[in-house]
Amino acid sequence: YLGCSRYHFTDRFHVEQCYHCQQIGHTSKTCKDATKPPVCMYCMGKHNSSACTIKNEHNNHCCARCLASPHTNDAENGLTHNAAAPNCPLMVREMKRLASNADFTSQNVM
Repeated sequence: YLGCSRYHFTDRFHVEQCYHCQQIGHTSKTCKDATKPPVCMYCMGKHNSSACTIKNEHNNHCCARCLASPHTNDAENGLTHNAAAPNCPLMVREMKRLASNADFTSQNVM
């Protein structure tokens, strides 16, 4: 409750993810690579994720974000998950960054 009103909130943060290039920070509507072929979130192939033939073969998944990362640890982990995995190190890092920017201790509450 805040004042006389009831509000619902959750401890989750929305991270924008582009389902065209699989990168974080924008959506497919504003993707700068929209003129290029899409990148599959499961295998990094140049096709839509819905048309992927290996999406159920979890051993063959790879993450486009991690493999494109300049950090060595991210690139090494890129072959262990797909771009939609909640345990993607880049997604986890972005969630922590968003959480650190949230003000949970504001003194401006009535």
